[in-house]
Amino acid sequence: MGPAGHGFTEANAEEGTGYYTFEIAPGVTGVALDSTNRAGFTEGSLGHAQYRWLEKLLEKGSSRWYDGLGRLQTAEGEGTYFIVFSHHTPGTMNNLLPEPGNGELRHAGWDVADLLGRFPHVLAWVNGHTHTNAVAVHQHRVPERRYWKITTASRVDFPQQARVVEVVDNRDGTLSLLSTLIEAKAPYQGDSLASLYRELSFNDIHADHAQEGEATDRNVELLLTRPGA
Repeated sequence: MGPAGHGFTEANAEEGTGYYTFEIAPGVTGVALDSTNRAGFTEGSLGHAQYRWLEKLLEKGSSRWYDGLGRLQTAEGEGTYFIVFSHHTPGTMNNLLPEPGNGELRHAGWDVADLLGRFPHVLAWVNGHTHTNAVAVHQHRVPERRYWKITTASRVDFPQQARVVEVVDNRDGTLSLLSTLIEAKAPYQGDSLASLYRELSFNDIHADHAQEGEATDRNVELLLTRPGA
């Protein structure tokens, strides 16, 4: 089940930071970002300290990456793959109000998306906020600099499904991300919380079926070029 806190440490609590890493599997690191802007409003962004932490983390864990001018950099070792998680999508990270108390600079979603694109070891950016299933590739003319943006629906309103993401090395110079939607194995009527959420979702008069996404946003295999292939 992983360590207590799932990567969120006592140091995070003491420092008031909400970003951290955790091991998903050997060779695959999860990166949890805190995209909440404490200046208020529902849309988010990243503070400059967190942005710099993310950049250094990706550099340290990568065997190859591109600097801000697009020049390839390499290091010894194989590196680790990264899957990045945040509440907000790139498109909803446009709240650039300065951090209350210290006036810290904020970074928008497009800036974070471009940063991740400098690191071929980044496989996906998984997010939510919009309560909609959506999958899109972060394009780049260099194939190894592409990654997948995977948005998944909410667990508190329709369609109330979770998403599993599996990483597969195809041994042919490509990687696959297998993304599958799952639902609670609970009866539609019953006393458990799982049953209650399914009942409420089924009877939601405000349900928007567009939030389910298209077939290409749901159960999919997403291909990537393996770094250095």
